[in-house]
Amino acid sequence: MFEIVRVLEYEGYVKLENRTNSGMQIIQVVPKKEFVYSGGNDGKLLYNEIVKRVIYEKSLKGLYVDISSFNGVIQEVNARVNQVFDKVFNQVLSILSREGYISVRGNRVYFVKDYEHPNGLDTLDYYRYYKQRWEETPVSVWWDYLTKEIASSFNYSLAKYYFDKISEYRSVLNIVEPEVRNELVERIKEYTEVIPKHLEEAGKYGRDMAPVLFNSAMLYYQLSKYYSEENNFEKAKYFMLKALEFLREAIKTDGYASYAFIRFGVLGLEYVNNFATPEEEMTYLDEIKMYMDVLIRNLSYRKQFQGDPKKAPEYNDLNTIKNIVDRIKSTPKSNIVIRESILNDINDNNQKSQVYLELANMYLGRFAGIDSKMLEKSRYYMEKYIQTIPNRDINFYFTVVNFYLAVRDFQSAYKYSLEGVNKLKDNGKYLYFAVAFSADNLGKVDEAMKYYSMFVDSGIGLNTQEYNYAVQRLSALKGRR
Repeated sequence: MFEIVRVLEYEGYVKLENRTNSGMQIIQVVPKKEFVYSGGNDGKLLYNEIVKRVIYEKSLKGLYVDISSFNGVIQEVNARVNQVFDKVFNQVLSILSREGYISVRGNRVYFVKDYEHPNGLDTLDYYRYYKQRWEETPVSVWWDYLTKEIASSFNYSLAKYYFDKISEYRSVLNIVEPEVRNELVERIKEYTEVIPKHLEEAGKYGRDMAPVLFNSAMLYYQLSKYYSEENNFEKAKYFMLKALEFLREAIKTDGYASYAFIRFGVLGLEYVNNFATPEEEMTYLDEIKMYMDVLIRNLSYRKQFQGDPKKAPEYNDLNTIKNIVDRIKSTPKSNIVIRESILNDINDNNQKSQVYLELANMYLGRFAGIDSKMLEKSRYYMEKYIQTIPNRDINFYFTVVNFYLAVRDFQSAYKYSLEGVNKLKDNGKYLYFAVAFSADNLGKVDEAMKYYSMFVDSGIGLNTQEYNYAVQRLSALKGRR
């Protein structure tokens, strides 16, 4: 406060004089010339100007440089600031209310946010007071790009908001009170019905915006996953198809949108594995491969790759998806359906074990590192195969151990390779490397070193890739000791 007094003194509006009051020497602020407001013409005082004016006016009545006088200045400044702020704030509230961005009811203001609820839950009143003019205009889909982007992003954001709420509510369903749980379940049901409507609107206004279409497709995919977890096959399939539909539109909109092409390939493979009928899966597989080829061709047109799409960072992903398509084509779903349908009719244990093994390998081929459900089924049939083989030879252990190594289940690989070593005696040496490799990945350093050494000393596979790896790992593990 004293610093502002010195500024006023410097500007010539006040001066400081030594005075005597009740026998005490004090400093009084005395007016020197009339104070002139230097602000704009809109009548709104800046905070600094308010402080200056109050100090000047107080000096007319007798202002001293002490705590008591300065406290009086502060109180007066606060009162005036509040008065000015209230006036301006009420003007802003009035304007925003007329434009539909907020709703003023009594002494409460409702923004584009939910309001208090008896159980503290969000409701569908979110954004209710936001005026969505594009919905009132039939030709709004032909408006300028920026306006359409606002409309599409608004709808996508709402869909994302509701899906996030679903995830939040589901995470606490088992820990809240029964009455709250029932209300949460109702909210979840309500939100799952609202989300697709907003995604359709996002696609309607963002039909020429690849990122909007892609993001909406990903939310459709999340809805599909949600219904899969709820064991609602029909809705899970429906929303997976919607995800693929929006990805197709994104691809048509931007022929270089690698993220859309690759995601179409991944989701397309998941659809083929989990939803497509045996009769239609080839159509989808051909479409996936076609889109991968389209992007590879488009990438070859880019100057930076000089006509060679293999230089593109996306090329390996595209080629991997194409290879997976070929692998799945080699194990058509119809073959799987036939084998699964005859299992109950097979009485011979050897025949049944063979079918189990075939199914395990077929599902593993369709897993291809992408679809976890295929991996689950593959593991299920491998476990069935193991249960049907009481007399186990080296071929059995090779089959089982290699399977678990392929799916990186080192615990199971370790279990069966060690079992084979102990059971097969001399033939068990062919499993030394598998025991060592599995133990190594499980952090069993001593056992890994033991079996790497036994494998190297046995002379099996001299100078093979496994032999060289064992020598290398032995050296590395010993170096840590």
